[in-house]
Amino acid sequence: MVKVNLNASVIAELQLSPRGQTIVWDTKLKGFGVRLTKSAKSFICESRVAGRTRRVTIGSTNLFRVAEARKEAKK
Repeated sequence: MVKVNLNASVIAELQLSPRGQTIVWDTKLKGFGVRLTKSAKSFICESRVAGRTRRVTIGSTNLFRVAEARKEAKK
C-alpha cells in the first residue's frame, strides 16, 4: 500500500500498472486515492457502509482536478 500527498505533479508521474490494478492512497484524506490500471488513472473513494467496504470511482484524472475529486470524495 503506497501513501503519498496526491497533487497534480505526483499524479502525472504515476505510471500505469502493467497488469491488474494498483492503488495509491492520499495522506490528507482517508479513503481517497488513485487507481492505476493498464489503460487509465482514476480517482476513487473507499469507505465502510453498513459494515461492508465500498469503493466508488469518482472519475478519470483527466476530467477532475485533485481538489475537485477530493471534494467529491468527502460527500
